[in-house]
Amino acid sequence: MAAPFRLAISGAISARIRELFVAARAQGRGAEFRAAIAKALAKLENDPVGCGEPSFRYKHLGLVNYVVIEPPVVFAYCVDEDRKIVYLKRVLLQGPPPG
Repeated sequence: MAAPFRLAISGAISARIRELFVAARAQGRGAEFRAAIAKALAKLENDPVGCGEPSFRYKHLGLVNYVVIEPPVVFAYCVDEDRKIVYLKRVLLQGPPPG
């Protein structure tokens, strides 16, 4: 069964995810990073409005910007509810845990 929302991930964002994986692996958090990516992308395909915090609305574009944290990864994305598309805008790696 197809997910309710389609993810739109640019080549630049895909490349950034690969870069962040390399950084996470160097910190010994590669497996944690992969699991977070898989979990977050599943959430974004199935319930992008419910899983993130809205930060602002692009009124004339019909988009809402959201942020969701799936440690150790932070995602910024926009949702077009009418067209059922999630645009992944930014992916960040949180710093290593303290200690």
